[in-house]
Amino acid sequence: MRFTRLVITIVITAAALTLALQNASAQTSTTGDLTGVVTDPTNAVVPSAQVTLKNLDQGGLRDTKTNDSGVYRFSLLQTGRYEVDIQASGFQPVARSTNVSIG
Repeated sequence: MRFTRLVITIVITAAALTLALQNASAQTSTTGDLTGVVTDPTNAVVPSAQVTLKNLDQGGLRDTKTNDSGVYRFSLLQTGRYEVDIQASGFQPVARSTNVSIG
């Protein structure tokens, strides 16, 4: 009898934890990421390029630089429309529009 009660308690506790973790993970999926690679006309990567991200729906700017592989990344972005502006020494500035969605 005690063993049965212990098993039932463990199963109920495990089910409650599973449901709680599912709700917590669902709540964290409300943002998106934007990643890109900056290359020149010969497809060579451009390190240390200045990348500015502008939220066209809510305003606000974020800045970063490309790494040695020409890669940039913006994380935890709200969904919506964005403009990416890229500037690098010796190159003309480039601007592109994009949409960010959840996930």
